[in-house]
Amino acid sequence: MNTSLDNSIQGAQLPNFQHPSHALLQENNFTQYDYGRYRLRCLKERHRYGIGRSQEMNTLYRFWSFFLREAFNKKMYDEFRSLANEDAGFNYR
Repeated sequence: MNTSLDNSIQGAQLPNFQHPSHALLQENNFTQYDYGRYRLRCLKERHRYGIGRSQEMNTLYRFWSFFLREAFNKKMYDEFRSLANEDAGFNYR
């Protein structure tokens, strides 16, 4: 993991983002995670299980694909693109 990239992404101020299904998630007792903690958890699982084998990483990819449309963040996008390209290099999409 790139520590300087990790710190710069975590320190960035991100706008409050609320997906339309937020109310449904609350009704079903889903918990909201701090982005930085969740991101690290996903990356650790990806490292532990290997490229293309982490379900948590798949949810992070989904989050990025929706979040970045509404609130573009270049550093977040660059990380998304880099990891997705790495996965694609191993034939995981």
